[in-house]
Amino acid sequence: MGDEGKLARGINRSVWLMSRELLEVDLRLGSRVEGTMSDEAVFFSPEERRNAS
Repeated sequence: MGDEGKLARGINRSVWLMSRELLEVDLRLGSRVEGTMSDEAVFFSPEERRNAS
């Protein structure tokens, strides 16, 4: 299997890392939505605004 196995492991790792990062973003946005609904201020740092585009 050799190179194919290495490629498959690399792809699986990349997909896992991306899905984990998306989950973290989703959780942060979820908490912000809850905060907004309870009249709390919503703050997006410059780094988050840059990452969102």
